[in-house]
Amino acid sequence: MAVVAVFQGVTQEQYEESVRRITGGKSRVESPGDWPVEGLLAHISGQGTNAFRVLDVWESEDAFRRFGETLMPILQGKLWRRAADGVAGTLLLVVLAVEDATLLTLRSLLTVHAFVGMLLIPIVALKLASTGWRMLRYYLRGEEYVRRGPSHLVLRVLVAPVIVVSTVVLLATGVALLALGQTHGTLVGLHKASFLVWLGGAALHVLPRVANLPSILRRRLPGTPLRLGLVGASLVCGVLLATRTLPAADRLQDNLSGSVGFDER
Repeated sequence: MAVVAVFQGVTQEQYEESVRRITGGKSRVESPGDWPVEGLLAHISGQGTNAFRVLDVWESEDAFRRFGETLMPILQGKLWRRAADGVAGTLLLVVLAVEDATLLTLRSLLTVHAFVGMLLIPIVALKLASTGWRMLRYYLRGEEYVRRGPSHLVLRVLVAPVIVVSTVVLLATGVALLALGQTHGTLVGLHKASFLVWLGGAALHVLPRVANLPSILRRRLPGTPLRLGLVGASLVCGVLLATRTLPAADRLQDNLSGSVGFDER
């Protein structure tokens, strides 16, 4: 007996990306033979009145079940990582917004700036570890990662390396300034320059994805407790680290408040 399956709740962009992963590069299904499982009689996709919809007709329940067994590990793994990145990315955006706001009156908010900067370190480390794991698994030819394909070439060879290097330099110089109690000099200039480079790279990486964050965060997928636990743990570690270094931040604030605004080198 034929089976009719109707899917909705995904955007056209998400649908086309999933098709590319499954078919090896095509953005749409041109024939039933494009699917990795035999038994597809018809495949229709398009924008409905309220949502994007996909309709499949399978020749039997067994064919539809085989398709589900092939498709769901791909989509679940992809969506799990998207949701994990979405939670960590949203947390980063919120904390970074606070950090950027302190730049408006840095002379009076340097303690807050330093506190938030230290809080960011574990969160950024979690994000880099997640991204690095996906990259490593792809280049080690992990089947699921190879099937999904690489990210856009510009992101891989230009934007991502710039973000990683500038992030490391930005955080490292911030920690060094806090440890040395410096408010002027070459290290301050390097800290500012790395921030400007990071801001440009992050804008290219984040802005195209902001619109998808709400739908990603609304998904309830297997592994949600673990995902939230990792993000929560990174936030707790950040708070502990920032609290531990708060006296040094206060001294840095005092140094800046007591300076007369010129470099004594």
